[in-house]
Amino acid sequence: MFGKNEESNSEPQQIIILTLAMTAIGFLLLYIVLQVWMVPGLREQVKQQQGYYSKLVASFESSEMKQLRHEAKLQKENEEQKTLGEIIVETLPSYGLSLAKDTDKRPPLRVSPGGSRDASALQAVGRAIKLENAPLDKIIRFVASVQEAKNSIRIESFEVRRAARTRSGAASDSWTADVDFADYSTKKPAGGGS
Repeated sequence: MFGKNEESNSEPQQIIILTLAMTAIGFLLLYIVLQVWMVPGLREQVKQQQGYYSKLVASFESSEMKQLRHEAKLQKENEEQKTLGEIIVETLPSYGLSLAKDTDKRPPLRVSPGGSRDASALQAVGRAIKLENAPLDKIIRFVASVQEAKNSIRIESFEVRRAARTRSGAASDSWTADVDFADYSTKKPAGGGS
């Protein structure tokens, strides 16, 4: 009787030991699979990505890229220095448009979020133009490209009307437009010469 009781008590212990041993063998097999097949492939991919990164850094640090960044900065500064009138005159020919009227206009100052007008810190240069008969898509693209030419340019008003029909009736896609542009910038302090 004593021998039977001992066997019945050791059976759960044997099951626990066998389960732990099989789990350990499973983890060992998984580790071997990862080391033999998976990890070397990942190591190659990491090395390849590091090579790409090194090439990219080297290309960004090359003298050609430095020169291109310098030229882009100069070009941006030159574009920011252009006046609204220059931008309009340069943009018109690319869309095949012509002006019927072009006048300087001082747009109203915008009200700040606090509700006050700060006339001492903001200056605006405006142009009121009237475009001659042209297709609508060219007019819209022209107005958009003038606004995109400089971050400070805003469209104050934009009115499009169908052009009067001619005797030949060729006014199907002929429109006229009145556009008021404004170029807002901060005033430079007086006497703060550099």
